[in-house]
Amino acid sequence: MKTEQPEHNATAEGGPTSYEVVLASLLFLMTRYARQPDPSVLRGIRDHLQRLARHPDQDSGFMIRTSERVMDQWLAIAAHSADHGQQSTRMPLAGSTLH
Repeated sequence: MKTEQPEHNATAEGGPTSYEVVLASLLFLMTRYARQPDPSVLRGIRDHLQRLARHPDQDSGFMIRTSERVMDQWLAIAAHSADHGQQSTRMPLAGSTLH
């Protein structure tokens, strides 16, 4: 007799899926970083973007590519922050130049 397994994208209580939890956590971290830059929050953003792109429920090539591009932007922000000692909250986008 085969036992029915819940789908990856559903919870037993009808609550948020794990994909939704990762996405909501990512949005929270991005907002937190915008209010108060912190290297540990940057690491969390990077980790959550990776989780989002590699999530088992992720079947959209568009979302995978978007997650990867956004991760590149946040890595550029992290590099800029490290180079400038977290003194500026204005950070360039990857591929942009400062004038």
